[in-house]
Amino acid sequence: MFARLAPTYLQRIKDQLPPADTQYKLLQMDESRFLFSSSVGSVFEFGSSGLILNLGGITWYGEGKLLGKDYPLQVGYFSPTVNGLLAPPQS
Repeated sequence: MFARLAPTYLQRIKDQLPPADTQYKLLQMDESRFLFSSSVGSVFEFGSSGLILNLGGITWYGEGKLLGKDYPLQVGYFSPTVNGLLAPPQS
């Protein structure tokens, strides 16, 4: 199955890449933020809020979005067995 699907997958990756003549412009780079834009309308930002990728004015990744859609995720980090340890100490 891998051998049959690999050419299709690799072509899809290639189709998603920007054109070879795409130009990039560094907008900010310091200890708190790395930001650049491209001539095809994308903006890439990495800072204290994490990674954000905008394409054509739409947030495609970051700020709770993936492929331009909201995907809220609630995660129980600890199992219920530690709830007593998470409660404030009683005097």
